[in-house]
Amino acid sequence: MFPYPLHNSRVNDRDRESQERRLGPLMNSVWLKRECFFWAIGAVFLLASCAPPPPLAIKKAGKIHGLEQSYKPGDIVQLPEGKVISFTKLIDLLGQKELVFIGEVHTDSDHHLIQTQILQALATKWPRLDVAMEFLPVHVQEQVDRFMWGKSSEEEFLSKINWNEIWGYPFHLYRPLFLVVKRERGKILAINAPPKIVKKVARKGLSGLRRDERGLIATEIDLSHPMHRQYL
Repeated sequence: MFPYPLHNSRVNDRDRESQERRLGPLMNSVWLKRECFFWAIGAVFLLASCAPPPPLAIKKAGKIHGLEQSYKPGDIVQLPEGKVISFTKLIDLLGQKELVFIGEVHTDSDHHLIQTQILQALATKWPRLDVAMEFLPVHVQEQVDRFMWGKSSEEEFLSKINWNEIWGYPFHLYRPLFLVVKRERGKILAINAPPKIVKKVARKGLSGLRRDERGLIATEIDLSHPMHRQYL
């Protein structure tokens, strides 16, 4: 079983220390049982996985927009071809890239498990493992560095960056990612715009920003994707 108690909203110090001690053996962990979901990695790959259903439940094949073929829960699908590949093949392909985008449903612990497995596997391919986290605003970078360097405790880190306000999802879902990067002597990069800027854009749009505020978000923003606009 995965050594992290990811389904508990509260994790005490003993549990956290156990996570850190047991991170090494996890490197050889295998795919675990997980609920049905489809998870896109950037625009290239899509993963799906499924746990044994309850009695009388029916497993449903998944469909990917633009492809006629149906896929089983657990398939790893390379896009745009729609080819099913192995996890080893996935890591071989990702290992050739300089930048990989990995998505998630924030509250789904299974997604975070797979993120951790991918990071661990890529650590064997890349000379350095740096991870940019889009939910961490740029102004907390100093506190992130202190935490990663062991100069502040987890409790101090979460308090000083005001985790519950800037993100709010349970930190135990993200702790394994921090631990993997820390063990590999990589860097966590805080890349999100400050919350006040995000809120201002929501209220007034990009045109409502001052020049100095506009410099805190992406220079170019693609607003033309029809499915994304429909989702929003």
